[in-house]
Amino acid sequence: MTPEDYINKLPTELLYKVFDYLNFEQQMVAMAVCHRWNKILSNEYYIARRRFCLDTCNLNGDSSLLQKMKQYRAFTIKDSNRDRREFLEPLRKFLFCHEVAEKVEELRLELFWYSLSDLLGDNNVLYLPKLEKISYLSSIWVEEQDLLQCKVVAPNLKTVILEDSKKSGNPLIQILNNQIETLSVRFINKMLLFATIGNLPFTSLTSLTLMAQQGSLLFREADFHASHLQIFGRLTYLRISDEKNVFYLIYRLILREAKNLETLIINGRKMSEEAFNQIDRLKKLQELCLMVDLQKSQSLARLSLPMLKVVTTYAGSIIPLGNVPNLRSISVRNYKHPWEPYRLTEDAVNCGIFIPHLQTLKLIKVVLDSGFVKHICSITGLRTLELVQVRMESKHLRRIFSALKDLQRIRLEWCYLNEVITTQGDQSNRGSSTTDEDDDDKDKDNNEEEYKTDCVRMLQVQYPDRRITNLQNRVVRNVMRPQTMNQRVMLPQYWRPF
Repeated sequence: MTPEDYINKLPTELLYKVFDYLNFEQQMVAMAVCHRWNKILSNEYYIARRRFCLDTCNLNGDSSLLQKMKQYRAFTIKDSNRDRREFLEPLRKFLFCHEVAEKVEELRLELFWYSLSDLLGDNNVLYLPKLEKISYLSSIWVEEQDLLQCKVVAPNLKTVILEDSKKSGNPLIQILNNQIETLSVRFINKMLLFATIGNLPFTSLTSLTLMAQQGSLLFREADFHASHLQIFGRLTYLRISDEKNVFYLIYRLILREAKNLETLIINGRKMSEEAFNQIDRLKKLQELCLMVDLQKSQSLARLSLPMLKVVTTYAGSIIPLGNVPNLRSISVRNYKHPWEPYRLTEDAVNCGIFIPHLQTLKLIKVVLDSGFVKHICSITGLRTLELVQVRMESKHLRRIFSALKDLQRIRLEWCYLNEVITTQGDQSNRGSSTTDEDDDDKDKDNNEEEYKTDCVRMLQVQYPDRRITNLQNRVVRNVMRPQTMNQRVMLPQYWRPF
């Protein structure tokens, strides 16, 4: 029986689970394999999860194409053509079609020439009963519009994402603010942000994402009114992307008001000690991600958060932890030195991240020495270890494997493993080997292949019950050869991918 026969006999339920891991392009390739796969991937289960891009070509296609397009539940709309007859009119006809309006669940609007009033400003009201999410991306060419010209009713809309270079997306907020639960705003400066949220109550808002673009002005506490602070007080999820450090002066104010947060994610540059100490008051916090440089003036508070389960921290300024009985996962990342891994210091050890009941540890772009490896081996409850772009000696990796008996899953990705190998050679033949380059290259390849088998697969053979994943790892091979006078020389290192 061939492998194809085994695959064809797989039950449909199992194929569903396999196809769920494929992206849209991979699913399209799989549909061309056989009639059975085509039938499965053409099922409404997958159609509802795919996004279809509406453009001038398909909107002006034949009736059979338009009928197939109506099966989709998510659409991306790109106004690549300024001709109203070629793009806008067919688009409005398609969206206002009863078959589409009744089924559409997600819309992404990437408008360059047209505004929301052009799309929605009609005598007829666009009723979208199943619409749950809408994303709006506009350019500087889009004109600001009259709120009254936008007529859309979406009773189940919960998520709005605005990547707006002006204020053209404001009508969506004005119309739907009381039912929005998740709001994401990317803004150029603070004036546009306040123009977007205004003094609206946002009574249902629980998730807020703020992303400051280049050119944003520095926020100050006086910029926020009481209505704005009430919004932060109702949030359970807050994410701030602050590459320009415009939120630095108001972190303390925001964290003081956001007492109900369960998830806090901040990607920025710096955070003051006073602002960080406010986090210790967020007793409902379950997930914390701080990719900032903590400015220490006196002493940072050790976080004692009883509900905290997941922590992600910057390797150069690790979050100090106190009493965290439910903490299960820690990620230590280096983001300020993308081309050079960060060497962890003793301060990282003193921050209390190596707790015995920790189950998942992920290290990204760091260098591990023997002292740090020793503390990793002390995490007796560790179940999952992920190392991404980590530099360490291979002997330290073996030490971790032998010390942590309960380790069940190990993922090594783009790691640099350093190994010192001592080889035995006949010095009388050394001169001849240097003159014959072909033989020398052949011996080198043989040694590399032998080392490759020993280094990469040895742990997998030794620990077959542990799920060890090796992805694009590299070996730095330092070969020690015996020389005259009982001395050893270190040959230049080179990279060997496997």
